[in-house]
Amino acid sequence: MVKKLISKLFGLDGSDADRFQAPPPGEADPVMLVEFLTYSLAGSKKEVKVKAREEGSDLLIQIFCAKSDMGRIIGKKGRTISAIRQLATDAAARKKQKLKKLDVVEP
Repeated sequence: MVKKLISKLFGLDGSDADRFQAPPPGEADPVMLVEFLTYSLAGSKKEVKVKAREEGSDLLIQIFCAKSDMGRIIGKKGRTISAIRQLATDAAARKKQKLKKLDVVEP
């Protein structure tokens, strides 16, 4: 049911919807959330990669995407990336982590 909802909301076909599975109830995964949101926004989905590194309780996330998709992910005046940052910060807090940095990087 979640896969159908995701595919309807974001226009993903069946193979893309299988890539993202909902985490168990009460457990938020900030890296999976960032990957899902950036993948949904990007035009060239094959070039989107999200890498995460943990340093103690701190979490560092890097988004690698095509140069043509950077504008979509960052958004006008940085509003989209700010919203993604806020969602990832909240998801990390639920896992008792702190999102130290979330960057968009051109490969």
